[in-house]
Parts: sequence; structure tokens; C-alpha cells
Amino acid sequence: MTARPPRSDHEARRRRTRPRHGHVRRSDRPGRTVAPPPPAPPRPPRALLPSVLVLFCVGLGLGWIHIETKTREIDVAARTARAMEIHTRHAERLRVLEAERAYLRRPDRIRDVAIGRLGLVPPPPEKVHEIVVRKAPP
Repeated sequence: MTARPPRSDHEARRRRTRPRHGHVRRSDRPGRTVAPPPPAPPRPPRALLPSVLVLFCVGLGLGWIHIETKTREIDVAARTARAMEIHTRHAERLRVLEAERAYLRRPDRIRDVAIGRLGLVPPPPEKVHEIVVRKAPP
């Protein structure tokens, strides 16, 4: 069996547009063209508002955390500076007290104060007694 060529142009076009099962789409019908619907105007997606709100809340939370952290950091720095000032003052006072103690404990000064102010005199050698410490009996 050989396929015979179409007899006319109309017959060829008809065969092309009609499938064997007989059902034809409206857009495939000859002579009728359906205009496509006009494009709908673009509208913002409905999910945009919740997304924007979520992003805003996240940004607000991160900003609050940043400000809170910086505030605490500044407070800790101020307390550290105050503590360092107090430490410096105490260290200077300690150096002064150590110098004063070294001056007051000098043997020459102790002897001068004992003889001059208090009227103490060194004991004569016969008044000095040697003390011997013995171990306690078991």
C-alpha cells in the first residue's frame, strides 16, 4: 500500500489539522482564531508582606542585640578604667608606705628615738643574761 498524495491544498491542510480520533481544539479550528487574553497587570505577591515583616523583626532583633552588647561593652570598659585608677592609687600609696617603713626601721633611727625621746639607755653588760632553751622532757 502506498500513500497517495493529497489532491488539493485544502485536503492537505484538513488532514494536518484533524487528528484521527476526531477531537479538535478550538485553537486548531480553521478560520477561527482566538485572541489570547490580555496580560494581567502585575500585582505584588501576597507573601511579600509577611516576608518583609519577618525580615524587619529579625533586623530589629539583631539591632537590639548589637546595641545591648555595645552598651555592656562600654560599661565594662568604664568599670575597668575605674578599677585601674584605684589600683594605681593603691600601688602608689603602698610604695610610699614601704619607703616610710624602711626609714622607720633603720637601726640608727631606732637608737636615736630610744635614747632621745624615750630616755632609754643600753643595759650594762653585767645586766645581760643568756637564756638557754632546753627541750621539754618527753
